[in-house]
Amino acid sequence: MMKKLSVLGVSAVALLLSACNAISSIVGVPTDTKETWEKVQGIIEEKVDASKFKLVSLDLGRDSRPGKELDNDLHSCAVVMVDKDGAAWHQVFFVDGSASNLSAYTTYAEEPNFSEISAVDVKGISPEAYAKQIEDAKKIIEAEGLKFCCVDSYSIDNSRNDGERVCEFTLNVTEKEAKKVSNAGRTSIEYYEVPFVVSKQGVVSLEGSDADEDIDEDADLD
Repeated sequence: MMKKLSVLGVSAVALLLSACNAISSIVGVPTDTKETWEKVQGIIEEKVDASKFKLVSLDLGRDSRPGKELDNDLHSCAVVMVDKDGAAWHQVFFVDGSASNLSAYTTYAEEPNFSEISAVDVKGISPEAYAKQIEDAKKIIEAEGLKFCCVDSYSIDNSRNDGERVCEFTLNVTEKEAKKVSNAGRTSIEYYEVPFVVSKQGVVSLEGSDADEDIDEDADLD
């Protein structure tokens, strides 16, 4: 069973700066709790001017700096917004209240007609529903003998939404007896990135699993 998850997940190595125990720092917001979604809802309400922009995607995640791969603290929320002229913009909001510069957004592929894309309804997912999605995914990986560390990313992208998937997210996990390698006072630990999808019915499944393929088949039939 572990072999199946190893195929779906990406194996990586993290510098062991924290104890992968799903416990947040005193000032942090644990990525697997309803408080994370409450924080995201507050950020969007405060930072996105709904009179000027339509929110079409968001991506929340942990700190992406090296050594932070297994930290279970919410770090930022990246968004794509569309202005009244149909131009798309990208910006990152951090949990400390700061924000990145606003930049023009491009996918380096065939650009969708952003004016036709529906807005992301952040209030449409309750904090309790978010926490349940993560908990359902944790049950799947724990049944495979794996240990949850953090939510690496959680994305809602209406520009790519086929109408059947509500969102996608990735958990960073380790084996319960995770492989550690030490040298010169530094220790690294092997971990896996395991992707999940959530259907519009609220069902959480491994990306690429039979359940996920059923979601795609349903979308093709519409």
